[in-house]
Amino acid sequence: MQVSVPRGHILCRTKWKNLRLVQILKDKFNIIFEDRFDFVDIFISNDTAIVVIDDNDIIDDGTLADIKRNLVKLRRAEVFQGIALIQKTTKTDSHFYKLQKFITLNLGLKLVPYLNWQECADFIIQLISIETNPNSNILSKLNKNNSQVTPVDEHVLAMLTSIPKLGSTKSQLLISHFPSLHSICNASEEQLAEIVGQNLALVIKNFFNSACH
Repeated sequence: MQVSVPRGHILCRTKWKNLRLVQILKDKFNIIFEDRFDFVDIFISNDTAIVVIDDNDIIDDGTLADIKRNLVKLRRAEVFQGIALIQKTTKTDSHFYKLQKFITLNLGLKLVPYLNWQECADFIIQLISIETNPNSNILSKLNKNNSQVTPVDEHVLAMLTSIPKLGSTKSQLLISHFPSLHSICNASEEQLAEIVGQNLALVIKNFFNSACH
């Protein structure tokens, strides 16, 4: 089970062809429409597969059941690194956390919440930028418990930089101060403010909105 994504291209399922997300991505990348893998919506590289779930999908029980089956297929296709992008709004609040538990705890896939198509596209663009940067694998942070330098999880960095107004520099500051994404999610507003300032701390707390619990 293999896929080949040419540099500067994205593979995308045909059903997304006319949606706003793809229109935004078209400004940055060449889009190839392909339905060979019906359980993946977007391939940004040969081994990074994305499933995009919008608010209408989440509240429709039939559609959500199909999506869960696709996520299970993605998990079983161990050659792919799976990421689920899920729209999190007031409309989806009552369903979001159950789906989050299924994706992260039951399947062990990465989950990134987004508010709208622009935010979703921004995350994908940032993720592609990291994956295609030849220096991305040497991004590092200082482990405060010893002097060893350890790799930064590229997807954690991409997720943080997708938070409005946060940016790469402040994201890496957070990574250097907290041992994991879970720790950042659970940090108090005061703890975050010591690193990024009060305004950004509030933005971060609102973004996660307890999504890491």
